[in-house]
Amino acid sequence: MKGKIYFAAYLINQKKNSWFYKNLFRAFGAKIGHNIVFANKPEVCGYIDNISIGDSCFIDKNVVFVVNKEGKLKIGNNTLLSYNTILNAGIGSISIGSNIMIAANTYIITNDHNVKENLSVRNSSHIIQDVVIEDNVWIGCNCSILKGVTIGEGSIIGAGSVVIKDIPPYSIAVGSPCRVIKKRYDKDILIKKLKDEGYDLKKIDNIVESIVY
Repeated sequence: MKGKIYFAAYLINQKKNSWFYKNLFRAFGAKIGHNIVFANKPEVCGYIDNISIGDSCFIDKNVVFVVNKEGKLKIGNNTLLSYNTILNAGIGSISIGSNIMIAANTYIITNDHNVKENLSVRNSSHIIQDVVIEDNVWIGCNCSILKGVTIGEGSIIGAGSVVIKDIPPYSIAVGSPCRVIKKRYDKDILIKKLKDEGYDLKKIDNIVESIVY
């Protein structure tokens, strides 16, 4: 009985949090969709009006958004950000698609120090490269997604991975540095799946051509 009471109280509190923080974000210029759940207050470092979140997203506890005046952070529909996720767009752009699951303690960043300069790391300039995570991607816990990376549609990134280069669509990739260990589907099965889901032939060709079988 106590468990049921606690769970009911949790849901009520979550609903209140979501209503409050959705409206707070909107009041400061963020683009916020419908049916979004905020488990508690997300931390925003920078310009909240450069943040866009689509419909039916779940933002878990202790999520951090970092976006500067020139930066951009966009999240699609039906996407989950688990607890302690940090999205550091800085002055770059992070674009996260729809139907994404990002597990706990994941860090996504668009910038890095230019260690090729003849300067100390503390005084070196920054390299800025945008990050794109396409639709239907699952990222395991404790991952780092570094500057300039595109994770292709339908891919799965194993827990603890450090992604430093592009991952083709519908791949399973793990490790540090992250590498593809297998494809999720054979070519013919993937083409049928995409056709069944209503993809047009041009997009199917683009996806299949980007995968090395």
